[in-house]
Amino acid sequence: MELSNLRPAEGSKHSDNFRRGRGHGSGNGKTAGKGHKGQKARSGA
Repeated sequence: MELSNLRPAEGSKHSDNFRRGRGHGSGNGKTAGKGHKGQKARSGA
């Protein structure tokens, strides 16, 4: 094993540009993974 050969484990990386909050069918619609209410669910928080 050498530093030049290191790679992330298979399946450990995923795209960060997933479109959240785009309909129920996407599996990430409505609250877009933020839950309900609370400071971190608010816009601009």
